[in-house]
Amino acid sequence: MSKPKIRAITPFDATIGTTVDFDWSGRQMKSNIATIKDASTGNVVYQVTQDSFKGVHTIAANAGLVNNTNYQITIAVIDMDDITSEESDAVLFSCYTTPIITMAHLYEDK
Repeated sequence: MSKPKIRAITPFDATIGTTVDFDWSGRQMKSNIATIKDASTGNVVYQVTQDSFKGVHTIAANAGLVNNTNYQITIAVIDMDDITSEESDAVLFSCYTTPIITMAHLYEDK
């Protein structure tokens, strides 16, 4: 059985979440399992199964990830016959706080 291939993940804010895209060329998928580990400790911090016929896994806001941290993710697919694929190769990504940009109006009193 083939294994999924995760596309590049742009750094995101853990308080906002993101969608992870992946490619799959096996039998029709019905769900996927994403496993995320802290890149420095190897501890699993997230493992969620989502029903989806598409090559996407949505990581919700505040799903246990922390900003200013590096992670690695793998995804396995469960097909229509309830057969689970091999896990994808691990992909590294980072979470960072979204910057807040403000525009200040500077003027001089005359």
